Amino acid sequence: MEDCGINYIGQGAFYLTNITSIEIPSSVEKITPGVFESCNIQFTEYDNAKYIGNSENPYRFLMGAINRSITSCNINPNTKMINGGAFAYCSNLTSIEIPSSVTSIGSSAFYGCSSLTSIEIPSSVTSIGSSAFSGCSNLT
Repeated sequence: MEDCGINYIGQGAFYLTNITSIEIPSSVEKITPGVFESCNIQFTEYDNAKYIGNSENPYRFLMGAINRSITSCNINPNTKMINGGAFAYCSNLTSIEIPSSVTSIGSSAFYGCSSLTSIEIPSSVTSIGSSAFSGCSNLT
């Protein structure tokens, strides 16, 4: 997808719109959590998670868990960013595999994942947002 110069999609950008699909330009580096909340976006799904991206990489952004009761997730190997709040309050999540393609973990990404006992963060991750693992009381 052609680079259009947009690097950030902020809160409310698509509030009360009727969009059902979107191509996220490769230049986008950050999407505010919940930006598509009021939309009927058709996310791409892969192993208990939902993603958004473009025709070149539909798994670029991991937006969230399919539901809050998941127990595990193997993140797609083409994922670049785990969005803020992606797994927040997935209190049954015990296992997560982060591939070396991931460079960023957003704020509160795993907030309240109290059943998560361990996680391996690959060296490719250069940014971890605030409170990313807050409330992960069993994480060692």
